[in-house]
Formats: sequence, structure tokens, C-alpha cells
Amino acid sequence: MSPRDHAMTVDKPTTTGDEVLVDCRDAALIFGRGARAVVAVHGANLRVRSADRLAIVGPSGSGKSSHEPESGA
Repeated sequence: MSPRDHAMTVDKPTTTGDEVLVDCRDAALIFGRGARAVVAVHGANLRVRSADRLAIVGPSGSGKSSHEPESGA
């Protein structure tokens, strides 16, 4: 048998487009601590379903990647 005879097949999952992939409630993003803390986001909600399309857009320096955790935290 050749390697082609052992090819793996992957079935595409059947979805209705209504499955919730991300459900974020009351999110906050705070820079700094104490008296110098700046609240950038407070009380944000986001729900992404499997049929949704999502893009994070904005000019350079606008905070698109601010959700990434700090290294060494």
C-alpha cells in the first residue's frame, strides 16, 4: 500500500451557525494601579456565534492588541 492509501479524512463539523464560541460578560481593561489607574473598558459584553464574522480594526496605536496578557504576569 502506498501512503496515499492511508490518507486521513476529516469530516467538517455540522453546525447551525447558532453555537456560541465566545461569551464575554462585563469585561474590563484597566491600565496602571491605584490613583494612576486608567479604566479603558468597563462593562463590555461580547458574544460570538459560529456563523458570525469578527474583525478588530483601528489605526496603529489604538489598542487592538491590548487584550493580550502581559508576559511574566
